Amino acid sequence: MSPEVEVQVDPAAAVKAELIEAETRWAVERAWCADHSRVDPTTVRAVKVADGYTIALDGATFLCTMINAREVGIARVQPHDHQLMEPARRVSIPPVPEPPVPPDLVHQAYAFKKASKEARDRLTQDVQAWHDLISPETEPLARLRMQYPGCVPTLNGQAYNDSGLVQLAEAIARVVELRQTVPTLEATDRRLVEDGTTMIRLAISSVTPAASPGSIRMAGESVRPLRSQVEVNLDGGEGSVQDQVDILGRALDELAPTIQRLIEMTPSYLEAALLALREGVVDRGALFVQRERQRLEQGRTTGLAVEVEATRAVTRLFLALERPFKVPYVAWSLTEPWEAPKLS
Repeated sequence: MSPEVEVQVDPAAAVKAELIEAETRWAVERAWCADHSRVDPTTVRAVKVADGYTIALDGATFLCTMINAREVGIARVQPHDHQLMEPARRVSIPPVPEPPVPPDLVHQAYAFKKASKEARDRLTQDVQAWHDLISPETEPLARLRMQYPGCVPTLNGQAYNDSGLVQLAEAIARVVELRQTVPTLEATDRRLVEDGTTMIRLAISSVTPAASPGSIRMAGESVRPLRSQVEVNLDGGEGSVQDQVDILGRALDELAPTIQRLIEMTPSYLEAALLALREGVVDRGALFVQRERQRLEQGRTTGLAVEVEATRAVTRLFLALERPFKVPYVAWSLTEPWEAPKLS
């Protein structure tokens, strides 16, 4: 009985083989993407097969084979048996893209200047829009009834105020949106102020040399060198990054009472606005029914011309013959103009 032979695989060799396989697959994917520049690279996936690698996308299958360390052969094939559908093309493998260099602390701190200005502009615009819509200094229901009636007078009588009702509905939706977004925006901006101040301190400490005494006699007394331009840009008074962050912080403090007041008044405004909108719809509907009633009454009194002429002709003849005719008349309702006429 022959002894059993146990084959051991070197773990390091297995890991190395997996790395080589991953690098080869990635090279194939980069080459295919270079040959199909309009395709999103994140959707491309090369699959190892017996005769190379396949890439399937949008119903098309491509067979990719390594020609050498710098080139890949790419051809469109049948998905099942890999029969060529077009001649293979030699495509160079692009170099491995270098990862972007992360920004240093100074550049990260510089970004807070623009972010703080944009945050302040958006917050002030939203709070101003919210304030203009609610107008907390006035009684909402009376003002909204006057601004957005269902009907408006014109030279030709009353007219539908559809555009006004649409504007009121849009104002309601906008106030609901601002009530939901502004408090969240305020909290986000306060975190931005805190993060910006912290990042500025870190950036300044990264570029500020350690203080050292000027002489032996001045030992124990820190002598701070002149501030660099980077420090001035970060925290050097007006126009610096810290100045813009502080402006956002002051804006948040100044707007906080207004935001709180708007939060408290929004429910009553929305109730008044919805009531004014519904009253406008009712007034518009009343004008519509009135016009329909007038139109139906006009059609009832006028009647159909041919019927009127025919009735007159028959009446004249039967009067001449001195005999009545027994054809029923067209009867209209006296109280409901939209009710259909009847013969009676």
